[in-house]
Amino acid sequence: MHSAIVRLALVSGFCVLLPGVSRAQLIPPGTIETDTADSANRALELLPQREKKEGTPKQVPALYEGELEDAGPQYLLLSRPPHQWFQLLLDYQLYATSNAGLTEHDRLATDIMVFTAQGAVNVKPVLFAGGQLKPSFGLRYQVFAYGLLSGRHRSLSSTVDQPVKDLDFQTVTPYVQLEWQRDAWIAGVAGRFAAYLSEQTDSTTYQEWVPSVHAGRVFSLGPTRQILVDLDAGYRFSRSFLPPGLVLPPGWFNDAQGDRYDLGLNIVYTQTFGRNWILQPSYRFQFSDYTRTDNSRHDYYHILGLTLAYYFNEYVSLRLFGSAEFRDSTDDTIPDYKNLNGGVAGSLSVRF
Repeated sequence: MHSAIVRLALVSGFCVLLPGVSRAQLIPPGTIETDTADSANRALELLPQREKKEGTPKQVPALYEGELEDAGPQYLLLSRPPHQWFQLLLDYQLYATSNAGLTEHDRLATDIMVFTAQGAVNVKPVLFAGGQLKPSFGLRYQVFAYGLLSGRHRSLSSTVDQPVKDLDFQTVTPYVQLEWQRDAWIAGVAGRFAAYLSEQTDSTTYQEWVPSVHAGRVFSLGPTRQILVDLDAGYRFSRSFLPPGLVLPPGWFNDAQGDRYDLGLNIVYTQTFGRNWILQPSYRFQFSDYTRTDNSRHDYYHILGLTLAYYFNEYVSLRLFGSAEFRDSTDDTIPDYKNLNGGVAGSLSVRF
């Protein structure tokens, strides 16, 4: 069942559209939740399968007493299921967040709805370096809506009289990845392009192109428990856009201020209970070095996550999740923040 499981990122996005905002707020937050979810996905894909492995022989029971002595053991070769080339995924999340703007003070607590539709093509694995090489590519579309339960017309803060609904945005993300696995060892390379689109202004606010690599190992603690330790690195080539109608003097706006490289460590513990329940606590540390800012800027992130999921079958699942995120920056103009999230989600995933 677990080979069909796909997990999604819990991304607390923030596309600021206000004419008077600081330069720090013109860039959406680093999508470290996406990187955390990527490692969680890998951990689920590496869970031991309960079914017989493809193409392995299974001994057939004797038809009559003494048959094994007369003819020897008889085996049946299990058929290999056809390769599933395509995958479609629909996911709906609704969660509360304590700090939607990722600010140090005057925090905005609200709720966020995230709808995701994703399609992927999974190319047949090939043998490489003693393991399996699995290419895939796809497209992800997401809609983020703020304040559906707590109020769409609430002000963003005590000093900004603008409704929460103006934070709504969409993302479009094509991606390609190449995953390799040999026994307990895994590695991969990937590339993705992401565009953030404001629903208030119907314009692009931010874009980034992210090549990345990762490598890790799974430590089995038994048939139902495992720990994944995964290291990743990536560089973000970014472009920020001012809101329509806002013009700044030359040199006042750096549209590449989001350029940076990220180094991350992920530790994911996964445990199954029976055939339907999965518990998954996780931790991520990330170091980010911004390479195109006026000041030297290094950010340090710590993210703790916990997910409890129930899988009705290989297609449909429900989950409860929560996370705590902390950031410290060496740049005094960048807020050091903490953010708590918690909510529910449901997924439909089909492979064919």
